Amino acid sequence: MVAASTLAALTVLAGVQPAHADDTPPAFGTLMTSPDRAAQEYAGGMRTAMLELSWKSYEPRPGEFNTSYISYKKSELRKLREAGLQVSIGLGMHYAPDWAKTIPNSAMVDQYGTKSSSVNLVFNRKLRDAANKYMTRVDADLGLENFYGLRVTSGGKSELLYPGTGSYYAFDANAQGGADLPSTMARNPMPGWKPGTLGTDPAKVLAWKNWYIGALVDVARWQMGRASSLGFHGHYQMLMPGYGARPSAVTGAVNKGLPNGIVGIGAAWTEIAAAFKGRKDVTLFATGVADNSGGNGICQATDASVPLAHQDTAYWSSARWLTRIARENGLKVAGENPGYGMPEKMNSQYVNTSSTGMMAVAIAMATSCDFEAFYWAHDNRLFDGTVPFSLYSSRVKGAGGHNATLAWPSTV
Repeated sequence: MVAASTLAALTVLAGVQPAHADDTPPAFGTLMTSPDRAAQEYAGGMRTAMLELSWKSYEPRPGEFNTSYISYKKSELRKLREAGLQVSIGLGMHYAPDWAKTIPNSAMVDQYGTKSSSVNLVFNRKLRDAANKYMTRVDADLGLENFYGLRVTSGGKSELLYPGTGSYYAFDANAQGGADLPSTMARNPMPGWKPGTLGTDPAKVLAWKNWYIGALVDVARWQMGRASSLGFHGHYQMLMPGYGARPSAVTGAVNKGLPNGIVGIGAAWTEIAAAFKGRKDVTLFATGVADNSGGNGICQATDASVPLAHQDTAYWSSARWLTRIARENGLKVAGENPGYGMPEKMNSQYVNTSSTGMMAVAIAMATSCDFEAFYWAHDNRLFDGTVPFSLYSSRVKGAGGHNATLAWPSTV
């Protein structure tokens, strides 16, 4: 086993030069952290944790809250904090209650009329109003000021994405100009127009694409604004899976009238990041660290000098690419590895305990890319025999994670 005890060792492991040799190491932790193991995990070098909620469990009927579930979550938070861990929160709005799905136009609809199974918090003001009440109750019960990070998604999905496999989900009544479009959102610049229509003026296609990606920016800003008004003052973690679309890919899609593809799911990370440029409370959060993209290459000291549009970046790992986007916009970066079975084809990499396995590579990436935090997906897999917690602990300590100090935005 190669212990990642120094950045020099990480360089040998990944075959490239580390980018931030003198920086503070990341804080390490787990996703869906078990509060009953919090003290053990702190002793093992963990300094951060994640608490996830479920909207449907929290509020099974409109305005009726599950007090036993809330008491359980309060206990979980208390145990995590008492162990010394800084906690991020997942609001779990993608676990929407059934009653929310009865609100008119609650589902997203693509250009073919396909309805999503997830709720439409992007284009539906009434759904946002309901979610605002849920967030208010969460704050009253748990205190958003107690959380270091807040996981920002599209609301209906677990990451900052539209549903589907590349079609464009902007054809419900409100997205097409209905009365319940959120007031913060611009109106559809071409109601009725369908992506993929050949012969459309490219300038108009560009405007439509900007509006479509801008809608994800708007749903993120809504969550951030609401959380801030309730007293949250930590880091907003923008959950971004994979590599997304390079600027040239977005331009190419526009020139072709937006055929189905990666722009349809909204993964234009360069554009979304630029919308939050310079915000010290925004973190680009890579959800695919060590996903085998780009040969799993770690960050290099020369990355900052490589333009985002340079062809070489197409061969970078997704974590390295998101880090470069974050640095371009003065943002922080953090992340997590793909969970076991997500997808199944990566399970052999997940359970590989050698220096080439997912754990060693992910920690190398997190350290070389100067992540503020890294979360292993998922906590239970470190204790059910899938991979040993002792290995994660030794690698975290080897990377200096037990010495990490997480800074809140107000102290940066």
